Amino acid sequence: MDEILNDTEKEKVRAFCADEVMKEAVKKVILFELYSNGTLSPGSPPNLQRNSFVGLVMTSDDALKIGQRAMAMAEGLNFLASGFKKLESYSVTIKKVVGDKNPAR
Repeated sequence: MDEILNDTEKEKVRAFCADEVMKEAVKKVILFELYSNGTLSPGSPPNLQRNSFVGLVMTSDDALKIGQRAMAMAEGLNFLASGFKKLESYSVTIKKVVGDKNPAR
């Protein structure tokens, strides 16, 4: 993603990734239309294994149309999951110093 982000954008993405609550909230908003049938709830992270495919079956009697729409939804979920994984490459890890001594002394 380095080729599409400038330095300011990279820093903003790092800040976004550092805030787990914000990251999960944004993920819920983005995923809402794809699997909102009672699968998202306040305070709990979205689970990509639960989705609205069951509701999808109820939308049509035509198996071909259901299959095409299900394939499109699955592809969309895969693209979103891939994008969220790429965001993780911008996560900042904080190293904890082990020991009682100040390493500068």
